[in-house]
Amino acid sequence: MMRYELKSIGIWGFIRVAFFINLVAGFIIGFLYGLFLSLVFTVWQQFPILENLGGGGLESISFGVLLIVLPIMGAVGGAIFFTLFGVIIIVIYNLITRLTGGLEFDLQPAGQPSPRPMTAYGAVPPGPPPPPPVHPGGPSVPDPQSTLMPPDSQIPPLGPHPPYEDDNRSGRESN
Repeated sequence: MMRYELKSIGIWGFIRVAFFINLVAGFIIGFLYGLFLSLVFTVWQQFPILENLGGGGLESISFGVLLIVLPIMGAVGGAIFFTLFGVIIIVIYNLITRLTGGLEFDLQPAGQPSPRPMTAYGAVPPGPPPPPPVHPGGPSVPDPQSTLMPPDSQIPPLGPHPPYEDDNRSGRESN
């Protein structure tokens, strides 16, 4: 297993990849937003009481215009905004790693098994539970009376300890 440290992220490589991803995502989100607004405006026009609340002009917005303009605006706006946001985050990361060091990764070549399996919490998963004990005579239920109390000979005496040979505190004479 090899240990690597990510000390910096290249800004121009990030810009190329992030701009394209944000362009596609912004187009898809803009298209969905255009569908939603077209539905809202269509429902809005069906109720005459709501016409005065809209401030007018809703009749001029068509379904086709929303489905053309909003995906383009979403693609361009999302690509520019989110790419710039990502560049700011990368510049901050690169500055912090100069002071504290980078993120560390343990990498291994593909196809090789991991030396120890990991779980979400980083511990080795436990094995199967041990099987229950098997008695030679088969499974038997113990007698409840024998498990509740030990025989009288095994019960320790209560009270003070028994007298020692040189101890006369109990008031009895020792032989």
